[in-house]
Amino acid sequence: MHEQDPQKDSFDFLLFLDNDIILSPGYDTVLKNAWEDVKKYNMKDIKIITQLPGGITSASICNLQIANGNCKVGYYGGSGLWSVRPNFFREIGFLDLKRLVGHNKKHDQEYWKLLASKTGNKPYILGLSTKLGLHTGSMVGSVCNVLTKHPAKQGALEKIKFPHVDEEIDKLTFDEFYEKICSNEVMRKW
Repeated sequence: MHEQDPQKDSFDFLLFLDNDIILSPGYDTVLKNAWEDVKKYNMKDIKIITQLPGGITSASICNLQIANGNCKVGYYGGSGLWSVRPNFFREIGFLDLKRLVGHNKKHDQEYWKLLASKTGNKPYILGLSTKLGLHTGSMVGSVCNVLTKHPAKQGALEKIKFPHVDEEIDKLTFDEFYEKICSNEVMRKW
């Protein structure tokens, strides 16, 4: 759908986000500044920006300050929170959806292959030390984790509803909810 938008190139970045990620205040400014720094330092192989650790492997310290913070570059990284440039699909390509039928967590692996190919196997993901979002799956429920445990089974769609969690969260103000997840060490690990 993004590629059909006549204004597709006017955006600062796109964001891929799992249902169980709660973004931190100011995440958008950090990402905008990070992409500006990536351009300024001519880091042409960086195709994704996320946070650390974020599942990045073979990470090496980047000696540049990106968005006024420390960072690492590497490979892979979970797609729960990926920021990409607006031309990502034209530059990297589209996934072969036939290869994803019956899978719930394979799209990022397929993109890793495309990214490695397009960059000549150079590090393509930048992880910021700034906390952009909190992974709240253990508290609010994770659609992809549930579907992975119950693939293509009768009633799988019912299992991705979390009514008890929804009721509990509905009782909180956003500030109370955010404080609760910020104080939970498990949610800050990703």
